Amino acid sequence: MKLEKTFGKLSSAQISELENQLNISLPDDYKSFLAETNGGGIDLDTDFLIHIDDINESASVDVFFGFTPQTDYTDLLYWNKTYGGDMVEDSIIIGSSLESGFIVLICNEEDAGVYYWDHTYHFKQSDDEYNTYFIADTFTDFVKQCP
Repeated sequence: MKLEKTFGKLSSAQISELENQLNISLPDDYKSFLAETNGGGIDLDTDFLIHIDDINESASVDVFFGFTPQTDYTDLLYWNKTYGGDMVEDSIIIGSSLESGFIVLICNEEDAGVYYWDHTYHFKQSDDEYNTYFIADTFTDFVKQCP
């Protein structure tokens, strides 16, 4: 996956601070991603198109949020504090798509994985009861879907 711009690197202390503020234990592969890039914008010449098998639709990832308190648009804390009450326990919003949906990482054992949350009901199949769709078992598997 090629990021157009990364938000720097995070130290293990910063990642621990992020986990504490969000009251979550992040998987190691996602922590490594944060340590190396702290998120970033997808290169505009690269299509990071994810296929949502459950509804036979696709979405284009445009940004992975980072620990960037100076900029709400890209800040993990901002998005998770804004939408945290609408999410399942042990989950974190890690990115967004051009279709205004969120990429969500669920960190509990039962439902662990990466999901697409169509909270704006962009897809006609989405409604109040069903608007979150499984994408991959792990963050690593999710990133492998990128060309």
